[in-house]
Amino acid sequence: MVKSTRTAQSPMSCQLCNNDVVIIKWKCTDCELLLCDNCKINIHPRFKSSDKYRVVSIGDIGYNITDNLKALDISEIISHVLTHTTQSYQLPCIHKTICRDDDDVFLLSSIDTQNCHLVKAKLRKNSIKVLHKFAIECQDFAVSRNSAIIFAPFPRSELHAESSTGNLRTILKASPYIILAIHMNKQGELLLGLREQGPKYPVTDFCTRQVVILDTDNQRKATYEYDDSGQKLFSYAVLIESDSDNNIYEVDIISDNTNGRIMGLDINGRK
Repeated sequence: MVKSTRTAQSPMSCQLCNNDVVIIKWKCTDCELLLCDNCKINIHPRFKSSDKYRVVSIGDIGYNITDNLKALDISEIISHVLTHTTQSYQLPCIHKTICRDDDDVFLLSSIDTQNCHLVKAKLRKNSIKVLHKFAIECQDFAVSRNSAIIFAPFPRSELHAESSTGNLRTILKASPYIILAIHMNKQGELLLGLREQGPKYPVTDFCTRQVVILDTDNQRKATYEYDDSGQKLFSYAVLIESDSDNNIYEVDIISDNTNGRIMGLDINGRK
């Protein structure tokens, strides 16, 4: 049970000395750490080793992103996303993207269960090429280390995994709960947003609104539901992400009019 929360609005600080007064000037693109001058030079041993670890200035990061975006032909990207072999289909909105180190990207367009498109594409220099369209209906998904698609088909009471060869298996039965959000962290653990059956709102004391962590054997490792004052942390978890430090970030919708917030907590539920 979680005893505290952390908001996602804290100021940027050096991720080695945690000093929010010093100016952040550097980022290691290998370990994704933000650094001040002192930590770049004197503390992190990686920066004294080979060229394997690349340190860039924060300013250069922005320029690189801008240059890459300018190089992309947006109309060509849309054309590739909407065309697969000889057939065309529409992606009315992009609900979620997952990028892999091999430049594969998975795109989910999901308005509802009947209007869901999940595609695998390859990032190219100036475009995106669609490689495969999955016959999967889901509201959220994750991709395992062996490129299996992990999803919860309607009525979202079971978690399935479809391999790259099309083999389908059930990896978890969540009944009586409904699976909302799905995420896999860097350790291969699954994070799920769960709720009880019935109406989404209002969220009462009798509702179950959780984020759970499953280990690599799909056994429940942790459950986050309440803060240290006994109040519910979540209302309706639609998306879950994690960072390299295993901090958890959850997009939480708090009413039917799509008002929401971003909740943040560490792997132990502490600030």
